[in-house]
Amino acid sequence: MRKPRATAATSGPDGLAPAGDVAAIVAGTHGDPFAVLGVQEAGKGFVARCFVPNAEFVTAYT
Repeated sequence: MRKPRATAATSGPDGLAPAGDVAAIVAGTHGDPFAVLGVQEAGKGFVARCFVPNAEFVTAYT
């Protein structure tokens, strides 16, 4: 399994994606959505992000 890549978008310890990245993903204009989505390093751990329009919830199994 590849190591998840760290990006500027995921460097904060809270794991939240920047609002500009979220808006661009929703609009379909983000140049590299997988730099924000998927498993990313966040602080001392990892965060998993997904974009699932109209989903009421998402479950992640570890």
